[in-house]
Amino acid sequence: MRRGPAPTVRARFALAILLLPLVAGCAGTKETTWASLHQDALDQLATHRNDGRFSSFLAPYAVEAAALGGVDPNRWPTGDPAVVGLALPLGPYLSQLRPAYALALANPSDASVQSQLRSVVLAGLNGTQFGEPALLNDDAFALRALAAAGSDAAADGWRAAVEGLARNQTGGWSYRMGVAPDTDSTGIVLVALGAANGLGLANRTAALAFLAASRDGDGGYGTSPGEVANCHSTVWALRGHFALDAPTPNGAWAYLAALRAPGGWAYPTGGAVNAFCTAEVATLFGAAVAAGIPVPPAFSFES
Repeated sequence: MRRGPAPTVRARFALAILLLPLVAGCAGTKETTWASLHQDALDQLATHRNDGRFSSFLAPYAVEAAALGGVDPNRWPTGDPAVVGLALPLGPYLSQLRPAYALALANPSDASVQSQLRSVVLAGLNGTQFGEPALLNDDAFALRALAAAGSDAAADGWRAAVEGLARNQTGGWSYRMGVAPDTDSTGIVLVALGAANGLGLANRTAALAFLAASRDGDGGYGTSPGEVANCHSTVWALRGHFALDAPTPNGAWAYLAALRAPGGWAYPTGGAVNAFCTAEVATLFGAAVAAGIPVPPAFSFES
């Protein structure tokens, strides 16, 4: 008479059957990373094209969003890539500096393009600053464009512009001289000074104190102290923290997570999805890849 399986074997077989769904479920999950968050934001951003192409306004931001996370804007998205439609700028003003910066990011190994970009941007230097004398945001974008195009501040004569931008700190920075500082400009300038090796000229303590004063009760950042938080200001406050290698507040990440909606990211809480904010959040995630910081609890979920 043939004996059946030993009781221990039968028990193990039954346990294996019970565990199969659990094992299969675990195999289908993966830990959230900045790279996966970045790609998800890019996928959302790609839905905001008109006739398969980004608008002339959005294109530079889409290029930066891709490039900072290691995605080639010459190949993303499929169809007409983000870089399509960006022409070599003709002047040193802000509307030309944004595409200049984007083209520098998109063509890191093209010596001819980089040389032309350096020439265009340096043509707007008056010795101490770029473009409009009263504006500071064009100086910040000029520094970012030149750094991305491989220009050396000392060799190419724009170190004075770095120093001048740093001297215009009043706690934070404003987009123009003589105006109260704002969160967005502060983050933009900190990133620019970091790119141009000029962060040592800034008052780190004052900058972080200004940013802290711009947070509201939701955990995000307003345009200035006392203002309601929004997506754009929160992104730039966090990027300012990246530049200063300062810890980022978990509440700010939770605020951003709450802005996620089908199709991208909203500008204010409860608002409609905004293509510009979606691009800025994608860029933030790309910058976080380079910063090497841990994914915060607000985004630490399995999918």
